[in-house]
This record gives sequence, structure tokens and C-alpha cells, in this order.
Amino acid sequence: MDEYWKSLRKLIGHMPIVVCGASVIVENTKGEILLQLRKDNNCWAYPGGLVDVNEVVEEAAMRELTEEAGIVANSLELFGVFSGEELYHVYPHGDEVSIVDVVYTCKDYSGEAKADLIESIDVRFFPIDNLPDNLSPACVPAIRKYSNNRSNAFIVKKANFEHNIQLTVFNDEDLPLFTQWLDKDYIYKWFCCDGNESEQAYIDGQEERQAWLDDITFRAESPHRHLFIVTCDWDKIGFCMCIDVASEPDYMEEQYTDLKGNVKAGEALELNYCIGEEAYLTKGIGKIIIKKLEQECRNLGATLLLADPSEDNVPSVKVLLANGFEKHKDGDYRKQLS
Repeated sequence: MDEYWKSLRKLIGHMPIVVCGASVIVENTKGEILLQLRKDNNCWAYPGGLVDVNEVVEEAAMRELTEEAGIVANSLELFGVFSGEELYHVYPHGDEVSIVDVVYTCKDYSGEAKADLIESIDVRFFPIDNLPDNLSPACVPAIRKYSNNRSNAFIVKKANFEHNIQLTVFNDEDLPLFTQWLDKDYIYKWFCCDGNESEQAYIDGQEERQAWLDDITFRAESPHRHLFIVTCDWDKIGFCMCIDVASEPDYMEEQYTDLKGNVKAGEALELNYCIGEEAYLTKGIGKIIIKKLEQECRNLGATLLLADPSEDNVPSVKVLLANGFEKHKDGDYRKQLS
């Protein structure tokens, strides 16, 4: 199978392809489900993998279960087929896939669970109402449905995402996704309307929306703007950027008047971000994004960080304060870097 994928990728590169997965949710006599801690993203997931050429899907599910967890399924029951945006995945090397995951359940099995130490580093059973925080995102839809079928409320906990969140340089292929995010009401409200929810503000916001898209589309003409896509386990979940305000004197005079003539190019960078996928809201990820963006700014040689949130955007203000920013005045938060 490896040779098949290598040959295919030589022809198409990293472009997205649709793949078929086969997975198994194993339940023991205590009603607990089996999860493995994957090596590639350090998240917990049920056993599963891609179906080989000409392989029967059910046989692929059995094979993956044995290979990854050391368990032999005596029988399987089809649970559901899962697909869509939540199962879109980007691997660390850049290959993109849209997964159609055929998920089975298994209560009749033999053998003891054991990690293969190749794809997983741990395997264990968890109560359905006490699952680990760092579930692999692609497994969440099936686990949510499985939990709901068991009449258990599925709750996505606040997780320690810090080791999973990464910033990657914004590319042309990211523009359609950013455009989708920008059109979401909770992002459009702050990015384009500065928190004003009036009907006229939403109409006027179209001009600001287009300005955002133009700035990003023609970013090569503005090298003082550094744009990033935020990923969690290589799934794209948000956007962030830092701007050298000294390179935009009109804006600096309007927003940071006292800095005009007092900072050199590259010294003062303004930060901005959004979380584009709703499933990742209220998980403390904004704080992590700002922390990682700060490190990028340090690498660029910045000595002062700036942010201009609306005072009504309480979550963003809290994120800044939690990251050591201090309020200079309304809509002007700063952090001096040592």
C-alpha cells in the first residue's frame, strides 16, 4: 500500500484526495471504549487506517485493529460512515486528504490490548463519560454519536492543546478557507464591523472585508505583514498575523500616535488572530495562539507587541491580559519584550 501512495503522490503532489478509512470502536464488558495514543499527533483515537487497494472494508477494519491494538475482532457491526469538513486532514509532510471513515463497533473480541509502538505508544480502555482531553479531531464525530446513542452527554473538554497548536506560513491555498472564516458572523462582527451589530455596520463592513481579502491576496507586496495559518494536529483551525506598524505610518499615526518617530522598522509589531472553526472556541486556544505568535515576533526581532481589540470584545481582551499585555488606553494594549 505504501508504494501505491508514493506513486500516487508523485503524480499529484500534496493536493487533496478522497480516501476510505476503516475503523473500530471496541467496547469491553464494563462499557468502556478502546483508544490508542497516536505517535503522529499525540492524540487519542480509536484504531483504524486506510483501506488497501481491492481490500474489503470490513477486513481492513479487522486488520487495523489487530495491527494497532493487538486485538482480534470475532465479529463487527457497522456503526456509521463519517465524512465532511471534520475529517479533512493535513499530514505533517503536507499531504491533504478528505477521509470517508467507515466505522464499526466490536464487543466480541479476543486478545489483550497492546500498543504496536509504531503508530501508537499507548492503548487503554476509557469510560465513555470520562474520555481524555486530547481526542483526535477526526474521531470526534463518531465518538459523539456513539456517546449520544448510549444516552451520555458528549462534552468536549478544555484540553491542553499547547503541544498540538502550530503556526504555519499562510499560502495561496489557504485563501478560500480564510474567506469562509471571514464570512462567519462571529468573525465578521469583529474583523469587519469592530463589534457594531447594526444592520448598516454589517453593510459597511463589506468594504473592510474586501480590504482584508485584498491585503492577504496581495501579501507579497507587503513584506512587513507576516501571516500564519493556525493548525491543531495539522487541521487548519484559524488565522493570525503580525504587522510592522512602522511600515504603515498613516495607520501608526492614527492608532499609535506616541510611537511615531520613536520606533524603527521591525521593532513594534501589531498582533491579530481569529479561530475559524467553532469546535475550537472557548478552549483556551486564543491564549496559545498569542503565545506562539509572540515567539514568531521575537524571532523577527520585535521589542514591542501591540494589539487593538475593541473593548467590547471581552474574550480577546482577556487573552491579551493573560499573555502579559497591559492596557495603554481603550483599544490599545501593549507588551514590552525583554
